[in-house]
Amino acid sequence: ALASYGHPVYAIELDRDLVQHWRETQTNSMITIIEQDALTLNLPELVAEHNLPVPLTVVGNLPYNIATALITRLLDQREHINRMVFMVQKEVGLRLTAQPGDSEFSRQSVLVSNLAKTRYAFTVAPGAFSPPPKVESAIIELTVREQPLVDNARHELFEQLVTMAFKQRRKTLRNNLKPLLSTGLIEQAGIDPSRRPQTLSVAEYDQLTALLAEKP
Repeated sequence: ALASYGHPVYAIELDRDLVQHWRETQTNSMITIIEQDALTLNLPELVAEHNLPVPLTVVGNLPYNIATALITRLLDQREHINRMVFMVQKEVGLRLTAQPGDSEFSRQSVLVSNLAKTRYAFTVAPGAFSPPPKVESAIIELTVREQPLVDNARHELFEQLVTMAFKQRRKTLRNNLKPLLSTGLIEQAGIDPSRRPQTLSVAEYDQLTALLAEKP
């Protein structure tokens, strides 16, 4: 269906039998099948080898057990991508696109939001598949930001701080960030230390990261 719009499609597929069947039966010259594990995909090499037009739009119905890992890997190679549209398990979709204050807002929500604008498009009911799965699915869209919200120079510290903050979701920042920041430093950022991690925005986590970076 994508190729019918006149755009070349490069499909990544791990199943050797499926790849062989496709190559024997497919006549659409707009589609190229690449036999590879998507989790080991080196996008810069793929772009160079096939002379792909960048930036790319990445589309897929992701295996639910690797969706988060695959999206993380693609975001690590985001310089070649402008947009991603995926079908994922609904629970994963809600978590990746959640906003501060949402019950699903998580460490992954923060890290993804730093790199991309996220949108939960719609839910796909089990009845859309045959046989129907036991879970609902979701279509989500990620638009890569021209620049991350957090300066690349302190990205590692940012990830460390966010991971620590979400270590125990029900505890306050005062408790979770104790190994990294004192209550006084959290207050210095204009943030109430009694808040819980799922209530902070990326910008607020960046403020805390900046203070952490300045610590002697």
